[in-house]
Amino acid sequence: MEKTWISYLVKRANYDQYQSLPGWAIKTLDDHANDEREYIYDLSEFTNAKTHDEIWNAAQNQLKTEGRIHNYLRMLWGKKILEWTPNPQIALSFFDRFK
Repeated sequence: MEKTWISYLVKRANYDQYQSLPGWAIKTLDDHANDEREYIYDLSEFTNAKTHDEIWNAAQNQLKTEGRIHNYLRMLWGKKILEWTPNPQIALSFFDRFK
């Protein structure tokens, strides 16, 4: 999987832009961009692990202190940022801050 991801990054100069996602991914994200969200957090709340979810906060704190997140938690961490932001474009801009 890691080799596939690295290959993707090398082949796409704008890999960090929303428009560089595959068409099917953009369609799915756009189809759900206006879905109701129970929680919305801003960048500061994400950065400082101030969500309602203790597991997500633990993963974020691990990222802050160790520079990594356990493999299983990394998937949850990413999905929740998408779920807890107003739209996919904002989620992507937040992901970019956590490099």
